[in-house]
Amino acid sequence: MRLIYLPIFILVTIGNSFLFAQSTPSFSISGTISDESGKPMMATVLIHELGTGTAADPNGEFILKNLNPGNYHLHVSHLGYKSLTETVSIQNKDVKLNWQMEPSAITLQSLTIEANPFKNGPVEQSQTIDVIDRDFIEKNNSGTFSNALEKLPGISTINTGVGISKPVIRGMSSNRIQVNDRGIKQEGQQWGADHGLEIDPFDVDRVEIVKGPASLIYGSDGMSGVINISPAPIPNDGVIRGHLINSYQTNNNMRSHSAMVEGNENGFIYKGRLTFQDYQDYRVPADEFTYAGYVLPVYENRLKNTAGKERHFSLMTGIRKKWGKSTITVSRFGQQAGIFTGAVGIPNSYNLQHNGDYGNIELPNQDNSHLKVISNTTIQLNQNWLEIDLGYQRNEREEHSLPHAHGISSSEQGDLALGLYLNTYTANLRFNHHINNKEQAIIGFQSSLMDNQFGGFEFLLPQFQSKSAGFFYFHEYRLKDNFILNAGLRVDVAKHQIDAHSQPTYNNGEATGNEVLRNPDIDRNYANLSGATGFSWIINEKSNFKLNLGSSYRAPSPIELASNGIHHGNFRHELGDSNFNSERSFQGDLNFTYSKKTFLLDSVLILPITLTISIFPLLPYSQH
Repeated sequence: MRLIYLPIFILVTIGNSFLFAQSTPSFSISGTISDESGKPMMATVLIHELGTGTAADPNGEFILKNLNPGNYHLHVSHLGYKSLTETVSIQNKDVKLNWQMEPSAITLQSLTIEANPFKNGPVEQSQTIDVIDRDFIEKNNSGTFSNALEKLPGISTINTGVGISKPVIRGMSSNRIQVNDRGIKQEGQQWGADHGLEIDPFDVDRVEIVKGPASLIYGSDGMSGVINISPAPIPNDGVIRGHLINSYQTNNNMRSHSAMVEGNENGFIYKGRLTFQDYQDYRVPADEFTYAGYVLPVYENRLKNTAGKERHFSLMTGIRKKWGKSTITVSRFGQQAGIFTGAVGIPNSYNLQHNGDYGNIELPNQDNSHLKVISNTTIQLNQNWLEIDLGYQRNEREEHSLPHAHGISSSEQGDLALGLYLNTYTANLRFNHHINNKEQAIIGFQSSLMDNQFGGFEFLLPQFQSKSAGFFYFHEYRLKDNFILNAGLRVDVAKHQIDAHSQPTYNNGEATGNEVLRNPDIDRNYANLSGATGFSWIINEKSNFKLNLGSSYRAPSPIELASNGIHHGNFRHELGDSNFNSERSFQGDLNFTYSKKTFLLDSVLILPITLTISIFPLLPYSQH
């Protein structure tokens, strides 16, 4: 019943915002932009909270109209120049500004942090944050979103086939890295090494990678880092634009096509994207491999049945008004990929020869889909801003295989070996409170409900329901113009309710009529406290020194508590332990950055102390 109050609260808040917008006068922000010599620049000026902006004219002049009184974070950017960030306060009159931009060939360092708590630049943040845009992703696109990220220092990927990869930050991956898409944590059975990140690589406009413990703002899984995926700025009023991207990769004959159109008509905004990807069997420089103690051949230097195809779409619509903005995005990631025939079930060599079609997807294979419905609302409340993110996700992961390959003569499930069906409901609220020109704070609340079902003649993860909630407070204090302090605390609670499961037993492929208990009923509760503090000292225009100390935690996932089955994608039998406690990590980062127009030195000293769960092939999950 308590969940009913959330939409009522949102409706009342939006209604009050409409009244506030109608009863207050409108103001403008205008000014000029030039380079160091005074030459006018046609730079782009964006208002973070409203997701919109404008471009300066040939004289370097710009104007942003119809703004309510309040605080706005403005970002100024131009190719080849350092981005500028400024917080502008409108009281009861128009605001005029003049900016000078400095040349810089180092684009990654000059990009502004959009998804950080206080909407300021990278130098003001005490944590190490990398920012990449669409140009970087397109230049480094290797078929998946994760593979584009590994071009950054400190980030690598786990690859288990064409189109299947996941990021690694400072040696950690899976449930120790959190991925947020439009403010909502991505939930897609990410515990599996063979479970790729269900993100359309062409539907990513901006990515911010937080390195180090980030549980304070983002929640339990941010032990090693957080990847924030943000949408592109809203087009200006009256603009309709689009693009078509086509690419081809010779290694596996991967063909990619993606089309996008977006527009803004009197504050009504919309965007749509459609993506197709197809690829053939994976090429390898080998003619044999070893599986379960058997040496088996690799014909024609291709791993049979590793071809795949992907079909993705996303649709966004919403409004942008004086009081803020509200959008709803519906997207679906669809992937069908073959699983290498020689690494599933009972070892044999007769089914490793190709049938002449390298693009054919046979058994065994996996069929993955991820549906997301995300609502993002930003509301102006006098000098403050309220951000509300609501999300629903439906992740379906099916692995198909012939029953006799696993020692079973037949199954009522047909060729469905393993099916995992996860529903996730998420609600996040953040209140950005402007205290004065030196201080600002964020009060946040996050909650989620996960419900997992399963099917198939194999067993790995039982039916479960998980609930979690967290409350945090984060404060920033500008001691001087060039010295910024921050600190915060977070409290989290989580509950896992896991159902018992008994599995039929077989003898020579035939069911015996008996069952064996694979996992008992499990009911666990967790509560944790985490925090972080740090500072950023901007020594001069070229040098920046940072210190960040953080503590993160992670509650065990249901797979670690209750798994008991063969996971073919990881080539092992996984066994959980219902007695696991929460993980705790402590980490300190010292960062010094020195940059000139064409030179960047970025040194980081990491001091981690992490209590983690270690996973070993063919052994149970263990905790140290």
